[in-house]
Amino acid sequence: MQMLIGLAPMEGIDVGIDRRSPVSWPVYERHGAFPYSGDLISVTYLPGEPADYDPREVLAALRAAAESYD
Repeated sequence: MQMLIGLAPMEGIDVGIDRRSPVSWPVYERHGAFPYSGDLISVTYLPGEPADYDPREVLAALRAAAESYD
């Protein structure tokens, strides 16, 4: 779990459907969720270049988030 805190701090990563955090709330409110209806074989996460954040601030935020799960 802790490895995903920086990537998905609130509720993890959804693949296929996400009712609690849709990409567009107005579309979700009009039409509801659009579940993925195909066959999912695998998922790969490829992070991009690191953001230009102060590493000390990021570390402090990650530690605080990890403590909330203990």
